[in-house]
Amino acid sequence: MNELTQDVRYALRQIQKSLGFAFTAVLTLALAIGITTVVFSVLYATLVRPLPYNQPDRIVYLQPISPQGYTQPASYPEYLDWRRENKTFSALAGYSTGSSNFEGPAGPQPIHTVGATDNFFDVFKVAPILGRTFAIGEGEPGKNNVAVLSYEVWQQTFAKSDTVIGQTIKLDGQTYTVIGVMPAGFRYPVNQRAAIYTPLQIPKEQREQRGNHWLPTIARLKDGVSAQAAQADMDRVLADQGRAFPDSQGRRMQIQDLATQVLGDAGAPLKVLIFAVLSLLAIGCVNIAGLLLARGVKREREFALRAAVGAGRGRVVRQILTETVVLALLGAAAGIALAYGMLQVIRTLLISALSRGADVHLSTPVLLAAIAVAVITSLLAGLTPALRLSRIAPMLALKSGGSAGSGRGQHRLRAAFIITQVGLAMVLLVTSGLLMRVLAGLRSTDLGFSPDHLITEEIDLSPAAYRGRDFVTGFYQPMLEKVRAIPGVADVGLIQMLPIQSHGWNSDITIVGQPPPPKNAEMLAEDRYVTPGYFKALGIDLVRGRMLDPK
Repeated sequence: MNELTQDVRYALRQIQKSLGFAFTAVLTLALAIGITTVVFSVLYATLVRPLPYNQPDRIVYLQPISPQGYTQPASYPEYLDWRRENKTFSALAGYSTGSSNFEGPAGPQPIHTVGATDNFFDVFKVAPILGRTFAIGEGEPGKNNVAVLSYEVWQQTFAKSDTVIGQTIKLDGQTYTVIGVMPAGFRYPVNQRAAIYTPLQIPKEQREQRGNHWLPTIARLKDGVSAQAAQADMDRVLADQGRAFPDSQGRRMQIQDLATQVLGDAGAPLKVLIFAVLSLLAIGCVNIAGLLLARGVKREREFALRAAVGAGRGRVVRQILTETVVLALLGAAAGIALAYGMLQVIRTLLISALSRGADVHLSTPVLLAAIAVAVITSLLAGLTPALRLSRIAPMLALKSGGSAGSGRGQHRLRAAFIITQVGLAMVLLVTSGLLMRVLAGLRSTDLGFSPDHLITEEIDLSPAAYRGRDFVTGFYQPMLEKVRAIPGVADVGLIQMLPIQSHGWNSDITIVGQPPPPKNAEMLAEDRYVTPGYFKALGIDLVRGRMLDPK
């Protein structure tokens, strides 16, 4: 123990004597470890960290596919059939996401809402920390004026009050009674951080229309039932529906595990980052080895003198590795600080770009891994110079005046370092080039409009507050006139859903004067509701015909 303490003190003195070398080494490690920690934090949160549900591997997402090959959620009557006729799910629930005006203690504010069937929470098997979740039958009209709060809403709006159960809140002007609060971390969909869960409010026509496909579904497998068995079971259910309702013939079902459904298309790019960051880490390792080797050459006489007075080879190696570990810990500390700062800067981007972006932070496993990587990387980088310096004959080093390590062997080692760095840099360059090519392709995609100089804002009106009133003439038109009068505003318009943001709504279309398409070959078109100024605001030119009439 005394010898280790002496080695650490000696290492600190050597670092103080060579501040330029120490700064370069620590900076090299900080950059490699910091960037590695950021990427691994993202990978851990999105690919490794379990979803915040009980036995998430038993939860599946049901993705129906139309005969034409596009995704097609369930209609409400279809959902009821699936729920009643399946034999493989312990719970099968439907849900719909949106936003509402929440009239809270601080005044009206927009908030995420999740409308769900009465068995929604049975899929996840996560108990509330206060109150209860939906009871069977609370999805029926007249019984669905209850709400369950997410932990974030309870924390931010109600200051974690234990008396929140039984309080009434207003969403879009409609009164709800708070019946429960979910634990921290629970949310579904996972990108809905601060949300209020309510039973689905389904209009009468949607309850009855079998061809109105709008309801995503999620289910929990029964114990002992595999996803393959559930797939076969739902294929049977859809086949029975096709025989009973010919318009639904040809549909098929994809059963997805929840992790795949949550990750979506982000999985492949994230996995590519693993190769890039490992290359970066290896480059940092080689750089550190080169720095240690160059510094060791200058210290050959020092180690020769120590060997001449009785220091064994193991003692010399241990001293060099101790200095390396001290540098590694300093580099790890700087790297963790850099990673924390980078995550804070890109946090908003991560939340908007990744479904689990809100879960990305410097957790304990990532911190421990960062320290371990720093120490192991530095030890591996310093091992070769340490062994090499310990093999130099003391008399040869003393006679050569410090040039004993400048022979052919050292040149070969330096050449090996350079070749390794170039090879790793090529891997990193190719990976970066592929990612940049993808980004360039996305940036050059023709959107059909110019996004330059556009500013958007989401506005939600409370339906209950405008019941019996014309909200177009009473709110939207006066608002547009006021916005148009703001200096610097060229044009202004409204649309119910921003382009590119989502697939939106769609419906069957037919052309007047032409026969309708055959069954299961319907023509679909996305629905967008706009004001006349919308096209001019986005710079969309007229190809044929005329624009919308302002009146």
